[in-house]
Amino acid sequence: MSENHIPQVYIITGSGSGIGRAISQKLDSKNNYLVLASRRKEALLETQKTLKHSDSKILSLDLENSKSINDYVTQISSLLSSLGATCIKSLIHNS
Repeated sequence: MSENHIPQVYIITGSGSGIGRAISQKLDSKNNYLVLASRRKEALLETQKTLKHSDSKILSLDLENSKSINDYVTQISSLLSSLGATCIKSLIHNS
């Protein structure tokens, strides 16, 4: 990402396969930063390999585990700060 450009940040849960992966691929553009979320890191890596235009980050997330959710929120906050973004464009919950 260019330092002058603040990306549109999208969080996509369940992005390791199926509809979540398809949504990630649809949002794959130079102006977007995708946060791929799922319990299975290997599946997220496969999705990430299919993305050609956007920057992306993999963050493990187990929505049944409160510690995992708290850790995820902390990581998202740090990520937004590092990107110079003040908000999330969209949260697409597909888990």
